[in-house]
Amino acid sequence: AVIARFRNHIVFYAGMAGLCAGLFLLQMPWALIAGLIAPCLLALLYVLPVWKGYRLRDLHYVKIFLIAITWSWITVFLVALELGMTWSVPMYVMVLERVFFVFAITIPFDIRDMEIDAFNKVKTLPAVLGVRSSQRLGGLSLGLMLLLAALNYYWDVYALNDLVALVVSACLSGLLIFLSDRTRHDYFFSGLVDGMMVLQFLLIALL
Repeated sequence: AVIARFRNHIVFYAGMAGLCAGLFLLQMPWALIAGLIAPCLLALLYVLPVWKGYRLRDLHYVKIFLIAITWSWITVFLVALELGMTWSVPMYVMVLERVFFVFAITIPFDIRDMEIDAFNKVKTLPAVLGVRSSQRLGGLSLGLMLLLAALNYYWDVYALNDLVALVVSACLSGLLIFLSDRTRHDYFFSGLVDGMMVLQFLLIALL
């Protein structure tokens, strides 16, 4: 109903975003453009029903993993590619760290969407494991994220302040994961949970 009501707005915003993205694309080196092909293709197939009317997000269990991989590819791997650090072991550790972080903060969205996914006959981790077990899985994922961050700190890739910022963001994210349920307002998810990515950046920048 919301999409139908604001259809013209959405088309306008999408058109403007596409125009701006195209202008930035023209300024990027070919290596970065090539690095964008895989995540952009995943993003398109995630929402476009190109295979027998199905989207990637309609396949059982894969939605959360696609989100984690795509976000990590764009926010870590592409940056490393631009800096010429793609063959650095700490970079791959950082990619995995981001995968675990994004995976963890995506779990609340699967909890929120349990009824919608059930209606669409899409199996997700919360639907199979249950809400509480999925929340514990999110906590475990954040623990693995911090373990990898500690490894990069041990290798002198992260300063102590960076590690502290990551610990704080992980603790706050864990709190939100365990507070997540289907009765929460959408602002809880789109504002607070999604906002953990912004908060992590701000904590690192400030500290």
